Amino acid sequence: TVLHIAPYNEPDLRKNGQQAQISLKGTLKISCPEKKEGTTNGGGGTTTYDVYRWDSVDEAFTYEAKYKKDSIELSTCTSGENTNTAVFTYADPVGIPSGGTTYYRVVPQN
Repeated sequence: TVLHIAPYNEPDLRKNGQQAQISLKGTLKISCPEKKEGTTNGGGGTTTYDVYRWDSVDEAFTYEAKYKKDSIELSTCTSGENTNTAVFTYADPVGIPSGGTTYYRVVPQN
């Protein structure tokens, strides 16, 4: 999973307050999962993943429903495919404050 931020040139808020905070756009590119060692599904299995977002260090990585933003189904890449090929894009509708902290995690559903 890769996070893309736009615009990529966020303001320098530490520079004498000359630049104002802006809202950044976050987009996750989620790649197909690699086939796990010892599985026999030939790479054709499907797993559901949850996308979580947190906006503070204190809340980060607490897997409560209020932090879950989306659920997606991804198929395991078959042999010979590039496991880094993005198969799903999650465009976060909520901006990321350039002066704040935001965490994302994509985890398999239990």
